[in-house]
Amino acid sequence: MLASSFAADIWSCELLSTRPEINGNCTAYLAGAALARLLPGTEIKPHFDTHCRLAAHLGLRSVAGASMRVGGETVSWKEGQALVFDDTYVHSVRHDGAEPRQERDVCPKCGQVSRKMHGTSLSLGFAILVTKLGATVLATRYVVTGLMVAPMYMLDLDLESPEGTKISGFVVLDGHSGSLCLELRSASAQSLAFRRSAMTAEPTMAAKCTAEFVGTFLLIFTVGCNVLGGSATWAGVSIAFVLMVCIYSLGGISGANFNPAVSVTLGISRAMGGPGLDWKTVGIYAGVQTAAGIAAAVCYSLLFGQSFNLAPAKGFSWYHAGLCELLYTFMLTFVVMNVAAAKKNVAEKNQYYGMAIAFTVVAGAYGAGAVSGGCFNPAVALGIDVSSAGRGFGWSIAYVVFELLGAAMAAALFKVVRPEDFGGEKSQVTELVSEFLGTYMLVLTVGLNVLGSSKAAAFSIAAGLTSMIYALGDVSGAHFNPAVTVAILASGRCPELTPAKAGTYTGVQVAGGIAAALTYAFIYQGATFGLGPVGSSTWAGVSVAEIVYTFVLCFVVLCVAVSDRTKASHLFGLAIGSCVTVGGFAIGGISGGSLNPAVSFGIATSHVLNGGRFYQALLYTLLELAGATAAAGVFKVTHEVEMEPLAGKAEKDEA
Repeated sequence: MLASSFAADIWSCELLSTRPEINGNCTAYLAGAALARLLPGTEIKPHFDTHCRLAAHLGLRSVAGASMRVGGETVSWKEGQALVFDDTYVHSVRHDGAEPRQERDVCPKCGQVSRKMHGTSLSLGFAILVTKLGATVLATRYVVTGLMVAPMYMLDLDLESPEGTKISGFVVLDGHSGSLCLELRSASAQSLAFRRSAMTAEPTMAAKCTAEFVGTFLLIFTVGCNVLGGSATWAGVSIAFVLMVCIYSLGGISGANFNPAVSVTLGISRAMGGPGLDWKTVGIYAGVQTAAGIAAAVCYSLLFGQSFNLAPAKGFSWYHAGLCELLYTFMLTFVVMNVAAAKKNVAEKNQYYGMAIAFTVVAGAYGAGAVSGGCFNPAVALGIDVSSAGRGFGWSIAYVVFELLGAAMAAALFKVVRPEDFGGEKSQVTELVSEFLGTYMLVLTVGLNVLGSSKAAAFSIAAGLTSMIYALGDVSGAHFNPAVTVAILASGRCPELTPAKAGTYTGVQVAGGIAAALTYAFIYQGATFGLGPVGSSTWAGVSVAEIVYTFVLCFVVLCVAVSDRTKASHLFGLAIGSCVTVGGFAIGGISGGSLNPAVSFGIATSHVLNGGRFYQALLYTLLELAGATAAAGVFKVTHEVEMEPLAGKAEKDEA
């Protein structure tokens, strides 16, 4: 998931020219004052007491064609194509001609500790991100002190070019009112080479295999301890969270696969021209993971003095269990690909990838666990089966087959929802497939939890929603709910969501819900459940419950995913998913806590097979859309300040 690091020495290049005059009431002047000393004849104009964002841009342009390697993968660098490094770092700087001295200060705007400089000396930090050519975006920081530019962090980039190729480029320091532009050129590509840092060299294969062994061992040992220790209610959470902590701990070493299905998905993706692993690495990883799974299963069996067998739950056949394993292995590996391998998510260096992946286990453990046991991992299946061979062996083979089919399906659909990672272009079909998949997995998790009498249904459903939001939020917006689509449309804050597009989204979401409901009915051999008041509740109670908590869900979506002022860049999925946890536990005993017309339509449609009444879905939908409309209305009031710039922009565009 994370790649290795390299150090960059761009200042071995020849600086050619700059603007004849450097000015601007911002930190660009200060950086220019230091760097322009390298360029005789440059005029400097002083300014005072500035505070702004300094954007640093570093561009390199090949004049004869070259290639680069990022994370061990060669990426084509076409002739004339720019490679841009771009980010901002906040500092407060003062230049008043006084004797140089330094003070530690807290930035009044961002609260970060920065260095305030007085006089002609300068110490300024700025961040740089790699953003072009589909390269992994990795951060570096340079500190400018007088005339010295020193790398503080390493850059994950290895530039390769034909012998004798000349590289030209530019350096731009931008502030809010001025900029410094430096052109640079290397006599040869070698002087621009990014050299490997011994301190941050790429982990060896031995280190990667050790990481995979440790992570897989801990995962499967935790599975066994929970099962044999009788932790019925919290077992799924425990297993998911050990996976999460291992992913965050070891992702930078091996990629934290811990699952042959994940490795196979990465291998298939790579074979199709997308991000992933080569087949040699896939084979090594799968072997290590399998060995770790067997070792862990033997250890927990010795610890408890017993083992447990692998087989479908009583009353279910191989194809019921196999379908569950296929679908939730698909979900797990699909989320892995989207949050940890997709170029856009890697570029943004998200911090939610481990949580998103782990939450698929919460969704599947409580949903499909009652049918198949909930492995979703060939190493888990083989480890359990080998450790209990004395009680029978063989089910692991069927499980592995279905899990690998799920992995293959994840790779195929990953290419569909992210064609740009494979050299294609995004289309409306991409968005509609995204909405279908997200809604399907959500409603499937609802049905399996309810029919399986899960003790943690609300949390499991919320976890599944959270994972799919993180996986597909940047593809379609991850509505997965007609009420959310209506709320966003009614808010007027998403110009690209036209009424026509909202209509297609709604249709696809309902279709996904119905397909999922028919799937869980098949798995439970025709068993379904209906909508309506629960227990002694009345329709009046149902109305209040569905309106209020659909309002909560839609209002939170608008605040954390649509509003620029209150947007939660990394926690948006958790915030939205938590609304389902809140509503599920709060009103599950009143209305069932649907909060979603796609869920309502799916439940009602499948229940018609057993004599249920479909009109209840229409009643629920009206209540849920009322909650969505109310959320949009309140959002316009609470976030009114954001509407003024939009109105001004619209008037300007019309003029």
